Amino acid sequence: MKKLFSVVALCAIALTSLSSCEKIEGLFGKGNNSEETYEPSDLTPTEHQAKLEQIALDIIDQIDPADFEELAYSLMTLSERLPEDIYGEEGDWEEDYYPEEYARSIKNFDVNSIVALTTRASEQFIIDINDPEFDFGGYSYEITEDGEVIGGELDDPRAIVIKWDNDALTLSWGENKGQYTMEDSEEGVTYIVKVPAYIKVAITVAGKEHFSAYIEPNITDNYTYAPAVTVKLNGGYELYGKSSANNKGISAEASFKKNGTKLFGGAVAFDIKGMTNHENWYYEYYNEYFEETITYISPEDYFIENVTNGFAQFDILTLSVIGNGDLKRVINELDALDERYAESDGSEKEYWDEGCAIINKYLKLVAIYNDTKEKIADVILQTELVEYYDEYWDETYTYYDPVPVLVFPDGSKFLFEDFFNESGFGNLFERLGDIAGDIEY
Repeated sequence: MKKLFSVVALCAIALTSLSSCEKIEGLFGKGNNSEETYEPSDLTPTEHQAKLEQIALDIIDQIDPADFEELAYSLMTLSERLPEDIYGEEGDWEEDYYPEEYARSIKNFDVNSIVALTTRASEQFIIDINDPEFDFGGYSYEITEDGEVIGGELDDPRAIVIKWDNDALTLSWGENKGQYTMEDSEEGVTYIVKVPAYIKVAITVAGKEHFSAYIEPNITDNYTYAPAVTVKLNGGYELYGKSSANNKGISAEASFKKNGTKLFGGAVAFDIKGMTNHENWYYEYYNEYFEETITYISPEDYFIENVTNGFAQFDILTLSVIGNGDLKRVINELDALDERYAESDGSEKEYWDEGCAIINKYLKLVAIYNDTKEKIADVILQTELVEYYDEYWDETYTYYDPVPVLVFPDGSKFLFEDFFNESGFGNLFERLGDIAGDIEY
């Protein structure tokens, strides 16, 4: 399993990092038994190339580089307003940067006061930024052109603002909603973190908001959480991400939109019981050298041993790639395959052929047009002989490797590298070349 399952893992990681559906609730259980069927498209592989190329060109047309140039310029402008050096020429502390008003403003970070507040209960250590005694929010700081910091107060006790003329950095948060508890059995102390409903960071330059990040922790208890993040950029761009974890499984989604239109998206979900219980992550083994039992933490091991079904989807405008399957059967049969080839280095064609057959049997991957629900092609793994030229040793090596293959409804098969070539996607390659040239210029 160690070799072939790594291929599956890489695919899952790639889908997870780019992933999103509009909702992830209900994704659990979308395994091999609930595989959807799609009507095959009447287009030929060549016609699919033209349609897929147009989708890629539409994505490029939606993204205006000028929007990001404006954002980069605004962030640079803001950074230039920050004091660059707080030390004098001889390395002494530069008192001019810290007038009396600023010195008073940092009283909220008095460690002794925080410790006294959080240890009011003899066996509890409570962190709560909304506790009035914490005295954290409700302050503004204005930095003048001379670097002087002038402190002030806000009507909102859940906000901190740093201002430079019409530029500002704002941090705000909501009322508490949920908490996270950590037990320290050795010290006999319970650590309780009170969690705000949201945290927002915003950057305004010349009176215009160029960036904002809205974070929702969504912690119900230690074993149920669904954090979400929404990042908005000038130009109408929005990046959204959400993950969810409970004792039934884990999932994640993300999307990238412009003016409300989703350009990229996807989602992943895995059925796995008990993954959020950290006590399940502990493993022990006997170390013969030290003659003692070693305890280590490995959520990866728990995932591999206990995951059952899996689901993944990746969207680019009207194109979707959807995968689902019985991960438990894949893991078990790849483990058995490795045992049969225990004395091998995994270079035999037979090893890879058997491994690909296992993955193709239990994991189904299909590309569709999500607006018409028509199938473009199935995606399978196939063993191929690969050549690699080592310039240092001036020698060519050959070995077998699993590669993805597109299988179209008409029965034709194409390796990915043969289908997504310059002849079939000439306009796209030309456009990307023009963009690269502009960036270099």
